[in-house]
Order: sequence, then structure tokens, then C-alpha cells
Amino acid sequence: MALGDKVRKLDIFKKVPADISEGTNRGGFISLLTIISIGFFLFVELKNYLRPDFQAMIVTDQLFTRK
Repeated sequence: MALGDKVRKLDIFKKVPADISEGTNRGGFISLLTIISIGFFLFVELKNYLRPDFQAMIVTDQLFTRK
């Protein structure tokens, strides 16, 4: 099975019923790109959720009195 046939089988954005549909290389590539993008964004968001950048800072108000 050639690489083009494998990519064609990945086409998940078919616009007609499954019994008369035909996968294309372009559709398979878009499907693969979509799955990779979702995986990447899921990884980044999960990493940011588990390890947030936290900086503690204490700021006090200064009271000025007249003498």
C-alpha cells in the first residue's frame, strides 16, 4: 500500500455518505494535520494547566501622615 493510499484512508471530512464516498489525498492530509494540531494544542494546554506560572508578590499600601 503506497503512502498516498494510506493518507487517502485518513480522510475523515468526507461530504457524502460512506457507501458512496471516496477519500482523497488532500482530505487525508487535512485530517492528519487536524489531528496533529488538536494533539499539539491539547498537550500545550494540559502542560500549562499542570504547571502554571505563579509569581507571588506582596504589595502594601503606604500611609503618609502629616507631621
